Amino acid sequence: MTFFKSLLLPTNLIQLNLIRFKQFTSIFITLFLVSCGGGSSGSPEIKLPPIEEPLNSVTEVPTNQILHAFFRDQDSSIGKLSGTVTIVAPEVIDSDPARVESVWAYWVDEQGNKQGDAWLKTMKESVYDLDIPEDTSIPENTNALLLLPINTIGQATKGTLIPFHDFIGNAELSGPGGNKVHTWDYGVGRKKISIQRTEEQGGLCIFDNGLVSITHMNNTKDEVGESYNRNELPNDINENAFPPYSFLCGTQPTHSEDMISDETGVWTYSTLNDAMFYGTLVYNSFVKYLGEPPLEDKIRIRVHYGQQYEQSAFWDGAYANFGDAYPLFYSMASLDIIAHEVGHGVLNRISDLNRFDHEISTDARTLHEAFGDISGVMAKYEFTGHSDNWIHGQENGGFIRHLDQIKTENGAIDSFLDYEEAGDNFYLRIGMITYPFYLLSNQWGIEPTYKVYLNSAKVCWSALTTLTEAAECIKQQAGVAGLSEEDVVEAFKVVKIKLFDQGVLSYFNAEKIKLRTQFTDDSRSTSQVVQWLWDFGDGQTSTEASPEHIFAESGSYPVKLTVTDQSDDQDTFERLIQVTDEYCSINSARVDKHITHVLIGDNNINYSSTAWDYTQMPIELIDPSNTIINIQGDTEVTERSTSWKVWIDLNDNGIYGDEVNELVVDEFVEEGQPYGLNTILDLSTLPRSSQAKFMRIIGDYAVFGPCSSSIGEALDLRVSWQ
Repeated sequence: MTFFKSLLLPTNLIQLNLIRFKQFTSIFITLFLVSCGGGSSGSPEIKLPPIEEPLNSVTEVPTNQILHAFFRDQDSSIGKLSGTVTIVAPEVIDSDPARVESVWAYWVDEQGNKQGDAWLKTMKESVYDLDIPEDTSIPENTNALLLLPINTIGQATKGTLIPFHDFIGNAELSGPGGNKVHTWDYGVGRKKISIQRTEEQGGLCIFDNGLVSITHMNNTKDEVGESYNRNELPNDINENAFPPYSFLCGTQPTHSEDMISDETGVWTYSTLNDAMFYGTLVYNSFVKYLGEPPLEDKIRIRVHYGQQYEQSAFWDGAYANFGDAYPLFYSMASLDIIAHEVGHGVLNRISDLNRFDHEISTDARTLHEAFGDISGVMAKYEFTGHSDNWIHGQENGGFIRHLDQIKTENGAIDSFLDYEEAGDNFYLRIGMITYPFYLLSNQWGIEPTYKVYLNSAKVCWSALTTLTEAAECIKQQAGVAGLSEEDVVEAFKVVKIKLFDQGVLSYFNAEKIKLRTQFTDDSRSTSQVVQWLWDFGDGQTSTEASPEHIFAESGSYPVKLTVTDQSDDQDTFERLIQVTDEYCSINSARVDKHITHVLIGDNNINYSSTAWDYTQMPIELIDPSNTIINIQGDTEVTERSTSWKVWIDLNDNGIYGDEVNELVVDEFVEEGQPYGLNTILDLSTLPRSSQAKFMRIIGDYAVFGPCSSSIGEALDLRVSWQ
């Protein structure tokens, strides 16, 4: 076969040929002597020595045993490649007749075609140790390697494809990073940042290392890209309009520009530095676990996107975009948030969950957000070396999600059986996917768990999938990976996603009226529940199916229900119950603007900016479908925007906003407008009640909730309608 022309003969084959050569030589000499001698009248019997075959010879063509492989270029020269190709494969067994004796590497073009002969081959003694030599030139139109196992019999029919990008980060950048709470210096305590440097203009540093590119948006927006996204279309890459950030530099570059600060201090030292550093970490993390670059092209990140106050962080199909969120948060471009947004691009590419290509279900959008959060955990794991990184968004001091809890954020659901409470907000169901990931990581390790989730995305997460179908897929891929499917069943059982054929899910509902709570069992069993044990979290218990309980005082109580069914299967469900006999008070912090006039319907409130409780005299709303709320203030031109929110405690439980329909007004007034609110309230769709309900009104720059207000910008009322 011409296939073996350039192949060096393995040692065992050379030894075999030497043995046969010696045997042939001995026979030839014996025959020669016999034919030339004259002392014997007859020809002696010639006994040939047995041919000794080497032990454990290879007799079969190998199969590709490579389980996973990845490569990240370490050569910073343009068009050059070097570094270790990491290969994960079973140990080669000497007695295997189809054992691999070498791995051959081929170049592959952009169409996936093999180019030329093998250019790199591993040694028999270390079959899976593959190092690309320094200064290796990348052939034109080439972006991948193909690895093919081989032995003396032949070559595997299937290989392993390893795409790569050309790393061009030929300069190491120093400079500050972080914010006023967490500060660091690249080059001191943290590694320097890999960027590109050219000799243009005497020295030009470019925030583009071939793997990641950073664009400074200067607080502008990409209006064209946003118009595409509004129509569910992906953005296009435009290097002319959005080039990578660059600055003049020397051979030992330092970048200390880009600070955001005010009279209170520094908010962000350099989002550009952080984004370049973190973006490269995110790239490396995805390469390790995917076995290929995260995106078809380099990661493109745009920072300082939109006006400074905008809390934007989104993937548009081409760029990951991050706003400043000043002065609410620190920069949105933290490590886990960058990984989250790039994760959307990854999931679009490797799975059927691409909203730019076709419609995807609400649950598929939940999978997107959960996958992004989990990818953020993995990026932090790669950076820190430990897996205790379960708070998403912690670095920027803003909104966070607790991925080690079922309820990841305020308003998130307690279980899959509370699905409808999240409405169309797919973020509130993230815990149905991330909490089982957390549990499985504690059992299997975080790396195997992430690989199972990745394979699930590739193999069986579909555009119209449900969360239950996604969980079934994870169970299936765990089995493929040789991990326990029962572990997956138990992990999803905790969030009340049923993957079992026989069993029970504990579950209950609670109706709160001040300190009294009516509990109702709603457990699900493949047989029938026969035992109940309630633990109310205050030292009291009950064995009734649906008990009523009165708590002694206001507080938060972890209420547990453990049920047992006829098959002796058991399960426990816990829900945090908050009870109160009074509403959260409005604080007395100083404010820079004040309400001066309040009109509710036809009722003019005798309002004072030093008081907030106007609940003594209930207000009857004559026309509930057309109730005017008119609020005026002492500021004609506001320096910042104003958020106005109005809640009504419809269930009379002392908590504003614990039900979605209790927020009856949510309006935004731009900066430069008078401080005030003029709106019409329609209460006709709400439950009618002759009993007066408590109402809270807040107008502030940033309203995070009904309990985050100050006197002068908020008030409480009682209203009734028929």
